[in-house]
Amino acid sequence: MKIYKITNSLVDVFGDDYSPEAMRERAKHRKTSESKQKPITLTLYRGFNYLPKPNQNGTYTLSPENSEQESLWFTHDYIHRSIDPLEYAQSHGKYLLTYPLKAIKHYQTISYDDNNETYDIIPEEINKKTNGLENCKYYSGIELPDGWFFSYKTEKFIISTIPIIITKGMIS
Repeated sequence: MKIYKITNSLVDVFGDDYSPEAMRERAKHRKTSESKQKPITLTLYRGFNYLPKPNQNGTYTLSPENSEQESLWFTHDYIHRSIDPLEYAQSHGKYLLTYPLKAIKHYQTISYDDNNETYDIIPEEINKKTNGLENCKYYSGIELPDGWFFSYKTEKFIISTIPIIITKGMIS
């Protein structure tokens, strides 16, 4: 049996030094970009039992008026906990709507001038707009369009408070 020595060293098993001196030295090399944004498309899922009456052009209008809390609720790939968003939506109706929602991803890039390491963070001004206890159009650096919100619930469903137009190809 091997006995490993336990030390008070701030050098972890991968050789990274977390001592105050090392952290101060590392911060000297840190560079933060200006806030940036890029368009993204979120894939949303909704289960339902009845198709609405088709519009004259063959599309359908889903209205939140007769839905839970007068909102259309969707699951998505950013959903929390151990919920499979597709499976969850499929279990809530005989039809499955797959809806592409255009959104904006806000980020800043952190880099170090002494190596090639980079990573993205959420800009502070976006974090300040995020409220996880209420329906909010911001979450995890993502900004939803007007009329769309991340729900107050832990799972962070995406909800629409406005009618949406869908096509037959979005329904399976």
